[in-house]
Amino acid sequence: MPDKQRISSAFSRAAPEYDRRAVWQKQVARRLLARLGFRPANALDLGCGTGEMLALLAERFPGIKLSGLDSARGMIAQARERLRAYPQIVWQTGDMEHLPYPDQAFALIVSNLALQWLESPSRAFTEARRVLRAEGCFLFTTLASGTLQELRAAYKKVCGQADNLHKFLPAAQIRAALSEQGFSIEYFSAETETQYFPDLRSLLRSMQSVGAKNPAPRPLSKTQWQALQENYLQIDGQYPLTYEVVFALARKAA
Repeated sequence: MPDKQRISSAFSRAAPEYDRRAVWQKQVARRLLARLGFRPANALDLGCGTGEMLALLAERFPGIKLSGLDSARGMIAQARERLRAYPQIVWQTGDMEHLPYPDQAFALIVSNLALQWLESPSRAFTEARRVLRAEGCFLFTTLASGTLQELRAAYKKVCGQADNLHKFLPAAQIRAALSEQGFSIEYFSAETETQYFPDLRSLLRSMQSVGAKNPAPRPLSKTQWQALQENYLQIDGQYPLTYEVVFALARKAA
């Protein structure tokens, strides 16, 4: 199964439980939208999931036209059902690297913790710039290379080889790609946030529940699994898991 299709399928499977379990993702969405200082004429959410960002935009800016795009049909179905009270939202299943919208269609594009799963974020930046109006804003979060560092370190220590977890880009590379695509960067910050779990299984479930690609290392024997637990960095008996989150606000030149 192609990479994109596998990721879409994973998120579709996660859709029914996503809203209940994606508490942290919702917190990040609210922090991101706190950066928005104007009322847009319309807005597009890339990788809209079950519609959290669009719900926040609809509540904050009553009456504006909203569009939500996601590659996972299950997510779109869940979002459509959840936000029936907002008929102004137009839902679309599609690819962030090949947007099904005309040039200069949107005043604002938002995206929360979705761009990291793409094969080419640069291509998504190019497409975002294409469909933004002059002086339109691109407001997004994504994950950078400091993400899952404890899990990678434990796996390497136990198995002595690379894991098969998703490889996230360094924050500096994300920023450079954004600039290369012609955006003026008004805000860019990479922040680390650490969650804590009582055991390793809970930690892995937290990743699987939100459809994360390759949430676990390669299959381990019982002995290796035990060694992974013993070698995983623990703090006060808790298993930490770090995410490096990029918050960015960029503008398309006039």
